[in-house]
Amino acid sequence: MSVSAPTSAAVAAVPDVGDKWHRKRVMSKLDDRDSVLEEGIQLVEEWDAAVYPFISNLTPPEAPGATKYNDVAATGSDFDLVFAIGGAGCTASSTVTCTVGSESIGSGSITPGTNTITVTVPDMADWTTSPAANDIVSIYLRIDNVLCPVVSLPVCV
Repeated sequence: MSVSAPTSAAVAAVPDVGDKWHRKRVMSKLDDRDSVLEEGIQLVEEWDAAVYPFISNLTPPEAPGATKYNDVAATGSDFDLVFAIGGAGCTASSTVTCTVGSESIGSGSITPGTNTITVTVPDMADWTTSPAANDIVSIYLRIDNVLCPVVSLPVCV
């Protein structure tokens, strides 16, 4: 029986893959589920744009007198982050969750559209844990239960 080597880096990184790879389940000859699983893992590794959404652009707000996204903390107002979504994209009916820094953003503050998402982020003065200068604020955006690659923004004060 000839068995090809795994093409997924995650599968190839499994300890003792050389010893284990040829030992497929007997029933897998009939339904080939091991190959489907490996191809699925490889799609995740490659983040295939035909399958998964990703953030193609982030537009920070421009508050009066502010030039950086976090300067709005001084104005005492919420601010909007506008995400352009590439790849598989999103629609107005997509389920979207977002966390900016340590703040989980409520669903009422998230407006999905066709390949765009507007997130109203609370004024940083209202954050449970406000970021300090030189911190990196990570943005976690999940579209239809798929986590987009994380975007990080430096905090400049």
